Amino acid sequence: ILFQEGLVRFLFATETFSLGLNMPARTVVFTSMRKWDGEVFRPPSAAEYIQMSGRAGRRGLDAQGMVVLLLNEEIEAEALQAMMSASPLPLESAFRLRYNTLLKLYALESYDVELLVRRSFYTYQRVGALPEIARRRAALEAEAAALTQPDE
Repeated sequence: ILFQEGLVRFLFATETFSLGLNMPARTVVFTSMRKWDGEVFRPPSAAEYIQMSGRAGRRGLDAQGMVVLLLNEEIEAEALQAMMSASPLPLESAFRLRYNTLLKLYALESYDVELLVRRSFYTYQRVGALPEIARRRAALEAEAAALTQPDE
């Protein structure tokens, strides 16, 4: 609660703090560019770096976030560049509307199930994919039309 209210000036936390919690900070500080994965120390993967550094900057409060790297050990420039410039992992919606969910939603008489589906990330992804699907279909139909069948 103190963190969410902006009363905590500094918070030193492990990477697990950055997973799944909506607690952005103005500045994220990496005190090390090595991560223990249970067997060896290694640099964070690009996805891990993006997840942790992505906490910098509070929506609606900060124009930008700050990330500070305290490089107290050597790291190859290429490895650092690859980690910092990689694309995030693609997100795929896991939304599945099942009978049990429908029954629970219909029990809430004021809840609009169709609106829930229309506003879901699943629908957003599917609607965004429609132009590419239409182009692919048109190309396949053109290819099929160009096929000739030998005379029998």
